[in-house]
Amino acid sequence: MTRDEVLKEYALIKADPLYFLKYVKIQEPGSLALEYELWPHLKDFFGAMEVFKLIKMVKSKQIGISWAIAIRALRMLLTVPGANILEISSGEEESKKLLKKSRIVYDNLPEWMKIWTIEPDSTEQFGFKELKSIARALPSTKKAGIGETAGWVIHDEADFHEYFELNVGHTLATVADHPDKKLTVVS
Repeated sequence: MTRDEVLKEYALIKADPLYFLKYVKIQEPGSLALEYELWPHLKDFFGAMEVFKLIKMVKSKQIGISWAIAIRALRMLLTVPGANILEISSGEEESKKLLKKSRIVYDNLPEWMKIWTIEPDSTEQFGFKELKSIARALPSTKKAGIGETAGWVIHDEADFHEYFELNVGHTLATVADHPDKKLTVVS
């Protein structure tokens, strides 16, 4: 693809959250990468993530919500200059696992889509240098989210956060003053 064609595709991806999904593959450890399957409830969830400032959801296990969050996070990192995403989970390993899902999706994208330099690139941070976009994995601690300015804050597996109420207080403040900032809580 020419650079103009790539940039045109990126404009379509930025404009339509579902358009990106045609390029997405997911991969569980030890498995082959599979085309992403947009189940009906996930289509609704992708739409809700675009529209609502605050989402609080109680969910069953294994229904694809964490993958949907990881996909949306990657889409933001790739298309929103300066995107800053906080991914808070119950512990350090849990937060790293959510962030890793975005990296897995990125690794399985077509090569022509990989036009930005990955920086930072660790188990705690992932982003793109030229866009100055970053997603950070944080465990639920007393200080998680304090002093942070983020465009999207995710509290994944919130039922298991030791400091959930304290963390929501910190992170709600970071998104409260701006109409485009989001907070998503998944229990």
